Amino acid sequence: EGALVLRTHLCADEVVIITIDPRTGRISMRDTGDLAAAGRGPKFSSISDAINVTPSQLPEALVRLRFNTITDLAEQKVNYLGLRSFRQRNFSRDELQKLGPTARGTLYIQLATFPYHYLVLVITDEEFRYALISVKERRDSMYAELIMEDIGWLDVKRIHGEDAVLQQRSGLDAVAAAGLKRKRSIYEGDGTGLIASSRLGEQRASASFRLDTQVLRELYAYCCARVAYTKVEMQLKSRGIAYKHVEPSYSESSLAVLAHVHSSLARSVPSLCVQASDILSGAPAAEAAMPNIRVIPLNWWSEQKPQVVTCVKLKYVQQPVGKRAGSSAVIRPSKRIIYDTRDAVVTFLSEDVDKCVDEFSEEWARVSKMVVIAREVAQMAIKFKWTDVRLLSFDLQTVEFSYAAGYNVSITCVDQLSPTGGSFELSFSRGLDVPEIVDESTADIETILAQYNPHEDVEPFLRDILRKTPLVQALHRLVALLRETLPIVAELEYIRIKAQKAGENVDTFPKTAGWFRVLYGDLRHALDFRVMSSAQVLIMDGSSSLFNAGEHKDSGDSSLILQPIPDFRSIVLEVRKDITDTGASRKVVSIDVGMICHSSAVRTVGRVLHERVQKILKEKGIIQP
Repeated sequence: EGALVLRTHLCADEVVIITIDPRTGRISMRDTGDLAAAGRGPKFSSISDAINVTPSQLPEALVRLRFNTITDLAEQKVNYLGLRSFRQRNFSRDELQKLGPTARGTLYIQLATFPYHYLVLVITDEEFRYALISVKERRDSMYAELIMEDIGWLDVKRIHGEDAVLQQRSGLDAVAAAGLKRKRSIYEGDGTGLIASSRLGEQRASASFRLDTQVLRELYAYCCARVAYTKVEMQLKSRGIAYKHVEPSYSESSLAVLAHVHSSLARSVPSLCVQASDILSGAPAAEAAMPNIRVIPLNWWSEQKPQVVTCVKLKYVQQPVGKRAGSSAVIRPSKRIIYDTRDAVVTFLSEDVDKCVDEFSEEWARVSKMVVIAREVAQMAIKFKWTDVRLLSFDLQTVEFSYAAGYNVSITCVDQLSPTGGSFELSFSRGLDVPEIVDESTADIETILAQYNPHEDVEPFLRDILRKTPLVQALHRLVALLRETLPIVAELEYIRIKAQKAGENVDTFPKTAGWFRVLYGDLRHALDFRVMSSAQVLIMDGSSSLFNAGEHKDSGDSSLILQPIPDFRSIVLEVRKDITDTGASRKVVSIDVGMICHSSAVRTVGRVLHERVQKILKEKGIIQP
């Protein structure tokens, strides 16, 4: 009783009580704020001891205590949100000057998904200031010293609203927030001592450093968004792609699929808009996209890895078909692709922000090619009168269609960003309802043939056709070649299986996409089938050359090259007689090195010619009978 008391407001609800013992003159400090029970007693005792030794340090000690308390309160909020923070980082004095001359303290909040970026709470005399910085280590530093590579100041009111930092308690808070100058303390005596009230200053200080948890959460999320956008923008700039900021928008169907990666703050963060002519310059099927393409980073508000979606509206709609397409208006053929069939919008999802542009380019190259292929296949029946060409399945990743009755092919794009321009994978199958497993030793030839599409052996050669540009013409050539070579590969497969069942050594294989060979048991005699223009097929002695008609290849070692088939010209004449009574005879022309027939006559002509050749080789003792 009778002690002198100084009540000093530090910030928010934090008040320190300073008393002077009238008997000893000793100064003591204690607090009454929210942190009073947080084990701060020893700290106040230490400060009191230092002040009693040198009383003139009281003003300086109060200033340090105030900024430490502000930092403690902010750190408490950060920890509550589960964020990682640091009071200091290894910056030099010159680097710290970048935060401004009014900085009295800092709290660095590291972005979990971007560890080289920090949300910095800069404590000044009047209020918090907020900055987003990117850092890197100085190369010539022995102690891993950091430098601020980039710094940007945040407008809290624009991000959150006018009540970003203040928690409204009275009309005086709004007055304080308007930035009134500090007023002098008003001292009032109450008969027992001197009490410093400084009420307007208290209210002002209380408002300026009252950090709301929701505001801090949104600032952190905004920083993550800003970093994600910056990384995307840097990729666009490095490629010379112009962009502009627009209000984010999603189709209703896409929002339903992406609901788990959506934030209320996302509406206040603009998306990026680029021109298709820029980002798809040089890309295949660029004409399939509408002019505007949106790039929108997502998931930056959560602890999960940030993602980027790129939305492309297609000029024409090719509805997905087949069992993999599903019945929903929105399909997801892969983890990285969402297709809204009603709006014809394809959304590409990238899980690596630093590579999102490259990943989009790769996915677009794949998807756009599939769209073009599916569209062209759907039109072939009418355009080329190929009534048995039908689109069976399309889901943006794979196109499957029948190119002849009972013969199907599935096309998929791979390695679209490779230096060679990517490639295609072709998978062949039969469209027949047959048993999955057949015992070839007991089954008849036709049953065995129904199990397998012989074009599978030609796949390495056929895939290269689609790599030629333009894609539409290459696809037409592929389908035409499949239809023209089907009688050849089917007949050669029949020859192989029949020889296998008879215990004869006959091999059949492709040499190119339009060149096939029947190799007989001695490995020195062969029959070649070559596709020519207008669906014509040349069947000739494998030892003959197309460039030197009538001449045979020569070499010093005859065991290493093919030998002429004995009496081949006589065999050709006999074949012409054998097929006289068939309709195929009208489609056959004899030449010096063999026979030319229409592809529809290959089965008849090729089988008879093979049997004649095999017979003469057995008679000559060249192969075992």
